[in-house]
Amino acid sequence: MRKRVPAKVRFHATGGSLGDVPPELEGLTGNILGSSFPTEQPTRKGYDFVGWSLKASDANTGAITPGSEFTKDTPIPDAETEVYAVWKERQKITIRFNANGGNLGSLSESKEIYEREALGDEFPPHHPTNVANMDPKREGYTFIGWGYNKHSRVPEATKDTVFTKSQTLYAIWKEGTSSTIGVKFDANGGKYKNAEPSVMLEKGTALGARFPMEVPERAGKAFFGYADKASADTPNITAETVFNESTVAYALWKDAGSVYKVEFDVIGGYPVMQPVYVEAGKKLGDRFPKTLPRKAGKMLVGFTSNRAEAELGIVTSANEVNKDTEINKDTVVYAAFKKKDVSTVTFDANGGSLGSVPAKVRYDI
Repeated sequence: MRKRVPAKVRFHATGGSLGDVPPELEGLTGNILGSSFPTEQPTRKGYDFVGWSLKASDANTGAITPGSEFTKDTPIPDAETEVYAVWKERQKITIRFNANGGNLGSLSESKEIYEREALGDEFPPHHPTNVANMDPKREGYTFIGWGYNKHSRVPEATKDTVFTKSQTLYAIWKEGTSSTIGVKFDANGGKYKNAEPSVMLEKGTALGARFPMEVPERAGKAFFGYADKASADTPNITAETVFNESTVAYALWKDAGSVYKVEFDVIGGYPVMQPVYVEAGKKLGDRFPKTLPRKAGKMLVGFTSNRAEAELGIVTSANEVNKDTEINKDTVVYAAFKKKDVSTVTFDANGGSLGSVPAKVRYDI
């Protein structure tokens, strides 16, 4: 039997960052790292982490050579063992910007990023209090944000939006000159990890995707939503709320264990839907989102608690989720889409001439 000797296992990010992965662990040759093996993963912009390999040449191939993978159950082969992160490059996608009746001015028409990433600082800057001096511009209108189609009414994408495929974003306009107000979010006895959020917006509009994603925390309490009064019993401020004056949005709290979180997965649709919070045993009621998700070439069938159903584009009565659904646990709700049916109408001049009338018109049903 080979003698077991002290060993050092060194982890190499190979172009990425180790983050919380320890650069070196100690063990014995022939033994496994077991529970000492890092549960954290390294990161690298534009790449997915595949795993760890004993071969440095695997690093950028997107695959681990058979017999070279190093896991928590791999016996440490040598007293000095080098382990390398293996990466698979993500696809690049393009985010295009459409002025939607306005003028992009100095803004780029498109940006290229890796899938499943946000534009971050590459996203067009938007400062509501200075919007008249920024691009895009449209005579007689005020810019309020970016949406996924020409008819969007509230911001649907921001610098933090994660994109999974190429998209075109359309400028959203409000008729008239700029008039800004502010919404401040108050933890109301709780605490945010960072500073309390405060957002400026145009009067008469909703925050949409600019609504803060972070929720505060409070010992012994469960977050229930936001309201315009600190003593309110029921939330009345959401991403869809239209503000006509500066407002303080107060966090509401219930006893821990008495509130459940309902999250919405739009399965590749858009925009991202904010979670809602419901008291145990109560129905979603008017907490059910009014702004529904969309998906190119698809129509929304409904919402289901079963992901497999959603991916098939069906919603059964057993799993359907709507405003009358009683919530008794933390729940993930999936949007189900099916392919749009297309009908064709043919026009016949019946001995005459159609002129400018098209011979055929296709429309969704």
